[in-house]
Amino acid sequence: MRTVDKILRTARIECKNWKQELFAFLRAYRSTPHSTTGKPPAELLLHRSVRTRLPQLDATRNIDGDSEVRQRDTRAKAAMKRYSDQRRHAQPSRLQVGDEVLIKIPKANKMSSYYNPKPYTITTIKGTMITAACGNHNVTRNSSFFKRINRQAKLANETENNAESEDDNGDDAIRDKQEGRQQQGQLQPQQPVTPLNIDQPPGQTVRTRRYPQRQYRTAPVRLNDFVPMH
Repeated sequence: MRTVDKILRTARIECKNWKQELFAFLRAYRSTPHSTTGKPPAELLLHRSVRTRLPQLDATRNIDGDSEVRQRDTRAKAAMKRYSDQRRHAQPSRLQVGDEVLIKIPKANKMSSYYNPKPYTITTIKGTMITAACGNHNVTRNSSFFKRINRQAKLANETENNAESEDDNGDDAIRDKQEGRQQQGQLQPQQPVTPLNIDQPPGQTVRTRRYPQRQYRTAPVRLNDFVPMH
């Protein structure tokens, strides 16, 4: 489409009939051998060479030419695919039949999830087309729409959560037991130990300071040369 637009602009600048220039461009494009197939598009369509103003000989029709063209086209497409996969660091899909996956869903708002939380099971794989089922509901999407669920990590997380819950239950049981003993008078709460003061008479509680009182308070060193203004 960009080339056609360029032809039309050139015809307008040169004050020529744009229709005639477009026909001339299409005639030249259709009679030029393609870089992939090695033959002109018109010859592949009509199974004969297109007649142009250049002198040429009528070649015999090659019926078996299509197989050679298809082989060249297949090799060219395979080379382009290898180059594209190498540039994009593409990796083959590791999904298999029977794997549990999550399906990508359209994002509705900022708080919505990227995947449907309901797990599906893969039933059919045909190239990059994958079919997954959940009950009676079947979904067919490209392999990029699926995300496999790691069952080993899930089981490890469940085991860890169960162990933490058991530890929490054990701590709660010990705490409840201690509270029950304390209510029955068997276990008395520990009283804070206060340091003894020699100056105070015995039998009198002394309330100590949290921080020691500063006995020698002097001005900071930076204020030694400070002279007050009168």
